[in-house]
Amino acid sequence: QRLPRATPHSARSTSRSPTAVMDEYAASVATLVGMLGIDAGQAGTLLQNAGGNIEAAASEYFYMMEEGGGTDGETDGASTDMDEDEDMAMAMAPPPTMARPTAKRPKLEARPAPRLGLDAAGLAALQAGFALSAAPADGADALHRAVRDRTQSYAHGDERGLRYLQHCWERQQPQLQQASAAAAAAFGCEVALHHARQALLSGAAEEDGLSLYGDSGESDLVGLLKASAAAAPFVTAVATSLSLAEQESVYGPALESLLRRLDPYSGGAVVDVSFS
Repeated sequence: QRLPRATPHSARSTSRSPTAVMDEYAASVATLVGMLGIDAGQAGTLLQNAGGNIEAAASEYFYMMEEGGGTDGETDGASTDMDEDEDMAMAMAPPPTMARPTAKRPKLEARPAPRLGLDAAGLAALQAGFALSAAPADGADALHRAVRDRTQSYAHGDERGLRYLQHCWERQQPQLQQASAAAAAAFGCEVALHHARQALLSGAAEEDGLSLYGDSGESDLVGLLKASAAAAPFVTAVATSLSLAEQESVYGPALESLLRRLDPYSGGAVVDVSFS
């Protein structure tokens, strides 16, 4: 049986007005808001993606929540909450331990040892001034080898290291006032200062327990200064004979060690040391 043909009047009577469509859409959005507990914007997005089907929109919402996502609005809110939590955690966390910058010091070039051509009398004077068992063969390598061995020898008790060199330097001082012996005495002073600089630069004078009978663990330099005020002129002479780079190498680490004890982290600043 054929259905009656619709007339224009009947067609107009069955179509919905725009107001009715909007009302139905608003009702669907309100239903999703009440059902899912989301805002109207999120409900509208879900409804549009589902073609106006409330059940499909709700299913899509639950699926996205199970997958760990959410609507656009919820994703943004979750990201904001996560960022705030991370910021709070970073603010509460202790400051990271920073590696102390390594202090770069100028590279030192070894100084040549002082040399002087001397006759037998001059070599005998050096033997007496440096308390050597025999006169050195020359005022160059042989002399420095003998002084180095005597400086490092334990055979004379505490008369070794910087203390031995101090006494050698002091024995030269009266000779500087005699015209006949002034040249050899000045050379002897320079030899004593040279070996004292070598001891400081090599760290030998800073090693604990350098003294044969010392049990305090003091370095040779500290023990020398504490033993007698007479050591001050010799130590001053050694210090003033150091170049700027040598002063940095000898005294810089000691000052930085002191600063580290006062401040666990001083920013890695390099301390310049100078006697000028």
